[in-house]
Amino acid sequence: MKKIALVVIAFAAFSCTKDENNVLKPLSIAELARVTPEFSDFSRSLDSLGLTSTFESAGNFTVFVPDNDALGAAATALGFANLDSIFKNPAARLVLTNILRYHVVTTGVLSTDLANNQIVTSLYGQDFKVNIAPVLEEDATYPGEKNTITLTGNNLDIPSSAIVVARDVRCTNGIVHPIDAVIVPMLPASRRK
Repeated sequence: MKKIALVVIAFAAFSCTKDENNVLKPLSIAELARVTPEFSDFSRSLDSLGLTSTFESAGNFTVFVPDNDALGAAATALGFANLDSIFKNPAARLVLTNILRYHVVTTGVLSTDLANNQIVTSLYGQDFKVNIAPVLEEDATYPGEKNTITLTGNNLDIPSSAIVVARDVRCTNGIVHPIDAVIVPMLPASRRK
């Protein structure tokens, strides 16, 4: 059900950005995050960390965007009360910046470009793993769903995985794949809390 909701949200975000001639205006990754309620914490994070301009500019990024629940759970897992606590802590801000960079690939990657057991190098410079598993017709959450895409982070101290809940949302500067959790890279121990 969450997959369908995020797809609807993504399409609604596009339909809300009509110009005066009632023509759909393409959105950047930052703009999509700003107008999609499920991505409001991601958008606030970009703003707080000074990353918004990167995702408003021209480029060809792929961003695995965690929803609000995922970012809240990640803040707790890292030992903070909430996302706002991270924004107020300089060391934690650096950790969050690195985590967000771990969700970005510097080329456009469609879901059909991903392969099972693929290792992907992130903008952070560390790898995460892609797992693709077939979905039985009776377990599909939308018509035609053939597989589940899961990302697994490389941090063994903080194991993490995320399911891609919507696919191939095209923006002016790349592709967005919404995910249901935050994947965590290896982080310097002295900067985690």
